[in-house]
Amino acid sequence: TTMEMGRKHDVAGNSTFNDTMNLGYVLRELQRFEEAEQLYREALPMVDTAFPADRHAVMRATVHTYLGLTLQGQGKNGDAEAMLEQALAALPEADQTRRTRASAWRGLAAIALARGDATTAESASRSARALYDEGTWWHADTAVELAAALIAQRRHGEAEQLLLDAVALLGKEFKADDARVQ
Repeated sequence: TTMEMGRKHDVAGNSTFNDTMNLGYVLRELQRFEEAEQLYREALPMVDTAFPADRHAVMRATVHTYLGLTLQGQGKNGDAEAMLEQALAALPEADQTRRTRASAWRGLAAIALARGDATTAESASRSARALYDEGTWWHADTAVELAAALIAQRRHGEAEQLLLDAVALLGKEFKADDARVQ
């Protein structure tokens, strides 16, 4: 494949790193978590040669974010939580890291909800949601996660409005049978 050829000729270059991360993302979205985990773990040592020294910490934190989400997808919540918190601590509050920070907060919200801590899940979901622009499907998708935390707290009225707004926006972006709309 192109990726294998790239790895042969560009062992730890930027394009190989990006290919590895992108394939990891696709595999994670397909819930092929073990394969995604392997790729993210391969990407970590590439950071030092694929990026200038002043970007190493941010890029490692980025890999840790997506590796943490992958661990969370496998139910390894303790390891995932530690990795996501470490990543958030290392990611600067800059526009370039907004989506990565939002992803880390979303992972932490899912972990909190899984352990029955709806208050922490709500707080983490609100932190994630604040990083997305209003009117985007990411903002709406995060509203669904926030609604789950509110429902767990029996705050049904607040949750209902969030869900109605999210369905309206997601319905404009995706077909009615799309999992996000459902």
